[in-house]
Amino acid sequence: CVSFFVGDWGMSLLGLRSGTVFTCSGADIDGEKIVLHELTELDADPQVSPIMDDRYDVIKQRRRQGHEIFGYEKGAIIVAYFWVTKAGNFASIVYNSKFRIPSNSIYIWDCKTHVKYRNKGLFAAGIRSISTMNLAENILIAANSDNHASNKAIKNVGFVEKYMSYYGIRFPIIP
Repeated sequence: CVSFFVGDWGMSLLGLRSGTVFTCSGADIDGEKIVLHELTELDADPQVSPIMDDRYDVIKQRRRQGHEIFGYEKGAIIVAYFWVTKAGNFASIVYNSKFRIPSNSIYIWDCKTHVKYRNKGLFAAGIRSISTMNLAENILIAANSDNHASNKAIKNVGFVEKYMSYYGIRFPIIP
């Protein structure tokens, strides 16, 4: 099952948006500040960033469909990534089902942190950064229900779980 969370960030985030590179307070590894930035297919080389797992074609296809991918790098290695879909576009949920992102919303999904860098606050910092750089009123995020670490981080950032179950499948409730 997938849990959906909604963060109602309202307009309190005005003024926090800037280009495509964002420094996030609280996102550091061993005292080194890391930067969240938009990734491209060129970042998908598994020799350089093993976390990408031969995702070149996936990144290329999703970016053509209008999705964005952001990531943190330590040195030249991607240590975490986050897919983002903006209002009006379709995104996958469960079992390749798709839904249209409602107006004034973004959807954060298919996030991954390299095993070596887990439990360092990168996931929470990433969703916080993505939430603040988008002026959408509603930030939707999906996480597997059994992924306790992700669900905890999402709630700690301030998201509230909202879903409905239908034959064992949880579907988002869009505010």
